[in-house]
Amino acid sequence: MKRTRLAHSRTRKLMQLPMLLLLAISLATGCDKEDKDPCRDLLNEGMPTQVAFKFLDKQTGENLLLTRNIDTAGVTISPLPIDAGAKRGVIVKQANHPMEGCLVFTVSEAVEGPVNYKIDIEGIGATNVSYNNKREAGDSPCRPFVIRIKDMQVTDHEFTLDRTTFRYVFTIRL
Repeated sequence: MKRTRLAHSRTRKLMQLPMLLLLAISLATGCDKEDKDPCRDLLNEGMPTQVAFKFLDKQTGENLLLTRNIDTAGVTISPLPIDAGAKRGVIVKQANHPMEGCLVFTVSEAVEGPVNYKIDIEGIGATNVSYNNKREAGDSPCRPFVIRIKDMQVTDHEFTLDRTTFRYVFTIRL
């Protein structure tokens, strides 16, 4: 069957109509001149910093949290001076996990200044952790400043510290 020029012309005109309508809609929404706050819908929170503690026996090098079967109910993490509620930590007992045998909890980066915690583990002992939250200039107009953790340390025991971007891992020999 041979096409006529008239039928082809009508089909072409019908196809142009939706394309022109789509172009008009995209131009109308793209040319919005309303001055919007670029930070209005932006969630400006970073990932919380984790602190992990691995408690090892001085003589044997065994992980005390695992060998003494310590449960999180036997761990108290208290801010010093005690002006807020105790924090909850997790003891990682999953085999072959990089944090296996560690007590892990998040620390506060909400306010500037020195922060201290006392970690009391039933049957093992206690240790004190301190750090300083310092305010620094941010990297965007939506985040004019950030509070960063500086000088994190264990104040009453010798320790080694491994640090990644959002995680501090302390190894303490008791």
